[in-house]
Amino acid sequence: MAFNQPTILEGQMIETWQNLLDEYQVQHVLLEVDNDYELINGMRRRAEWAVEVEDEEAVLFTRSDMVQAVM
Repeated sequence: MAFNQPTILEGQMIETWQNLLDEYQVQHVLLEVDNDYELINGMRRRAEWAVEVEDEEAVLFTRSDMVQAVM
């Protein structure tokens, strides 16, 4: 398996989180690099999430499809 290839478990985790984020109309997600590595990688692959700010400790995602819907 390639290093960047998502696993089935990772895909299910991202889908579960995405459903919750959709339900509550979450626009921003802040994740710790050390604790949320798989989720960060999964969110990077999704078109509706963009990295707003990133450093060695955390990544802040902004939901691009909600920003467009609000405007």
